[in-house]
Amino acid sequence: MLLAVDDDPAFRAVLRPLLEQIADRVVEVHDGTEAYAAIRRTRPDAVVLDLHLGDTDGHDVLAALRADPELTHLPVVVVTSATLTAAERARLSHARDVLPKTGLTATRLATALAAPPHRRTPPEDGP
Repeated sequence: MLLAVDDDPAFRAVLRPLLEQIADRVVEVHDGTEAYAAIRRTRPDAVVLDLHLGDTDGHDVLAALRADPELTHLPVVVVTSATLTAAERARLSHARDVLPKTGLTATRLATALAAPPHRRTPPEDGP
């Protein structure tokens, strides 16, 4: 089961079919507070997390997961439309990978989710 966290319903409509190609079940939530509660409640196999959420942003969710001994090893792939600086990428070091929303594919998501921890794909132009 995969948990998708994004506050944009249009992007969730694009993301869901991609995730359904690689997971038997997909649960969607629209904000960071709900994300952390859903993770604790449903114990997904992995999380696909947007950075820019309304209340608690993706950085906060990632930090909460990193601090929780029961959830620290949960694979998280960050998806973003933002161009990230090196400092912003460093803040995301706990994520399995950081992928741009543009050009996202099921194969790319599956590869990122299956990658060993702290083995990221090479940075691209943009996020």
